[in-house]
Amino acid sequence: MKDFKDKLVYIAGGSSGIGLAAAKLMAAEGASVIIFGRRKTVLDEAVKQIQSCGMSKAQTFAGRSMDV
Repeated sequence: MKDFKDKLVYIAGGSSGIGLAAAKLMAAEGASVIIFGRRKTVLDEAVKQIQSCGMSKAQTFAGRSMDV
């Protein structure tokens, strides 16, 4: 896998399924991750899951509600 340490990754549909799995992988590789989805409550839970996969305190994680 490419080196994602200290990179910023945006993932549409990141609150569930393949998008959430990809976000967790990127976090585990050292990337900061911003996910997008429609439901705020689901996004908030997904961000917590993604944070738990992170490897450093320097990483940032966020979820933004929108319909793309």
